[in-house]
Amino acid sequence: MEILQKRGALTHFQILGEISKQEPNLKQKDLAERLGITIQAVSENIKTLTELEYITSKDGRAPYKITQKGIAKVKKDAITLRKYSDSVLETMTYYNSTWPAIAKEDLKEGDEVGLYM
Repeated sequence: MEILQKRGALTHFQILGEISKQEPNLKQKDLAERLGITIQAVSENIKTLTELEYITSKDGRAPYKITQKGIAKVKKDAITLRKYSDSVLETMTYYNSTWPAIAKEDLKEGDEVGLYM
């Protein structure tokens, strides 16, 4: 699950997601505010995403455009995140419906018990 393990992968996913909305006046400052990171971090990530050919831009400035390679990356990572989220939710559903109980005394088959919370 590279997107959650590799340093910066989730930030790349978020930036690509924002760029894919195709806002014509999207600036690095806007990305920084939306993602809660510094403008410098956005700039470094934009440079990396350009080198990886996930986005294009003129002279490293807006407007940024996501490439087909970038779209494929976002889709792949989104599916990975969805599968992981579904797995976590399934586990949490189990915890909501099954609660262990501890008896104060030894129990025998057929004993009547009650639950106190």
